[in-house]
Amino acid sequence: MIKTSKLHFSYTTGTSFNFPDISLAEGDHLLLLGPSGVGKTTLLHLLSGLLPITSGTVTIGNTELNNLSRKKLDAFRGRQMGIIFQNDYFINALTVKENLALRLYFPDKLKDNARIKELAKRLGIFDQLDKKVIALSEGQRQRLSIAIALINKPNVIFADEPTASLDDENCEKVITLLKEEASNSTANLLIITHDLRVKTMFKNHLYL
Repeated sequence: MIKTSKLHFSYTTGTSFNFPDISLAEGDHLLLLGPSGVGKTTLLHLLSGLLPITSGTVTIGNTELNNLSRKKLDAFRGRQMGIIFQNDYFINALTVKENLALRLYFPDKLKDNARIKELAKRLGIFDQLDKKVIALSEGQRQRLSIAIALINKPNVIFADEPTASLDDENCEKVITLLKEEASNSTANLLIITHDLRVKTMFKNHLYL
């Protein structure tokens, strides 16, 4: 469940945003749309606790993010959220498999090779598992970002332009996978996109 109330954020540059309230029941999906500059990525960062809230509240499940210390918020994000960023964050000196395995080293997680192989196959990067990340194409890096976000079967999936570097075939595969993973875990799925191909795949839209 995701719920926000009177959410506001101000940058030190003077730019500020007031966001509409969001209320998603367990398992709901939401597509967030709007032109550049209206705060879509800012909203995602507030929802995931990556930016401090200027005013208002964000509640994930039964946890109000405002009430968590930075340490507890980081732990909560690691356990509960999968985040797909516009820019990827990998250790380029490691292989694809090693980058995925690193995400399974939370205290309450075990190294799960079966899960790594499953996601790699579904995302079309199974034959890249033993390659260094630096050797991947842009589209392959995007799919690795998605695999990393999903590896721990999160209760909330946030995705910022997850199909931007993908062709039509892989765009459909990725959105299908995200929806299936969310449905299997009764997870919330919130996607930010300019990609009109994605718009037709979701019923629930929010325009900023």
